[in-house]
Amino acid sequence: MADSYASRAPYMNRPIAFGEFVLDLEQRQLTRLGAPLHLTRKAFDLLALLAARRPAVVSRRDIQAALWADTFVSDTNLGAIVFEVRAALGESARRPQFLRTVHGVGYALGTDAPAPNAVQAGCRLVVAGDVIELVSGEHLVGRSRDCTIRFQSARVSRIHARLTVAGRAATLEDVGSRNGTFVGGVRVNGPVVLSDGVEIIFGTEVARFDQLDAGSQTEATDA
Repeated sequence: MADSYASRAPYMNRPIAFGEFVLDLEQRQLTRLGAPLHLTRKAFDLLALLAARRPAVVSRRDIQAALWADTFVSDTNLGAIVFEVRAALGESARRPQFLRTVHGVGYALGTDAPAPNAVQAGCRLVVAGDVIELVSGEHLVGRSRDCTIRFQSARVSRIHARLTVAGRAATLEDVGSRNGTFVGGVRVNGPVVLSDGVEIIFGTEVARFDQLDAGSQTEATDA
């Protein structure tokens, strides 16, 4: 007897194409350029659920009800499945292309990938030479898998800070982190508007905030 979410969605009987991927509900298969990709049952069911509701956001509560019914599972279980789906799609929470985290709410699937050369970000963080492009919206910073800006250091809290971006402008708030957030050497105690080139420290992790001009994404990262 079928018990997965995908098998309970008969109205989704046509393959869904997005980017290089095709999601076939009848065959329970995800392919990339025709090559099959392995997903566990729960990971496939999550992708099917998000595809059914696309582009709407699906709450964690709805995901729990669809994938686990009357069984209680922790957020860690869901986080592991989201991580598996992202790995299959070749993306990460830091640089999502299709699977978007809506912090404090749930997840959404976008089936239209951005054009490769499109300028998406109005600003960026530079961390140890690694460039993190920041699109408009809310970005959580921390060690949690749900954070779009992730650090591994134990000196960074699971949810450490919140970065809110609007074009080239950005506001940073600490969200009760253990070791604090510092902007320009001053500890953050409320919302702080970031200026171009300012140094930010999350616990012990150092970053630089840059505002971008058109075409800046292709520039080499300076020291």
